[in-house]
Amino acid sequence: MITIEDRPVPRPGPGEVLLRVRAALTCGTDLKTYRRGHPRLPAGPFGHECAGTFFDEVPMQAVRMGPWKAVRPKPNGPLELYRLDKDPGETRDVAAENPAVMARIEEFLKRARYEPRPQRQPPHAYWEARSTGQAASR
Repeated sequence: MITIEDRPVPRPGPGEVLLRVRAALTCGTDLKTYRRGHPRLPAGPFGHECAGTFFDEVPMQAVRMGPWKAVRPKPNGPLELYRLDKDPGETRDVAAENPAVMARIEEFLKRARYEPRPQRQPPHAYWEARSTGQAASR
């Protein structure tokens, strides 16, 4: 039997992240396990093939604009700025010396991050017929 339950949102511990699952699929192993009546495998729950977004975390970021490379090595941390034509090894952070470049890059990074649009399957005659109980014509 498969059940669906509402559970409280857990708090991630050190070294953990919380993923807001947007889609979950059953894999072939899940299906075989369910059909054959085997106990659940220790690898994970049914629907462990999933995709989603981080719940409460801003990811690390990097951007390159001409000779400039900006890196945010820690979530919500400050940007570091390197001028690659003069410092290809990225050894000297020049963010404080270039406020205009930093402002342009910060603005770009704010606009570049957005929620992805929902994915929708295009209609397909076979599945449309199955959902209405009619046989698809061949």
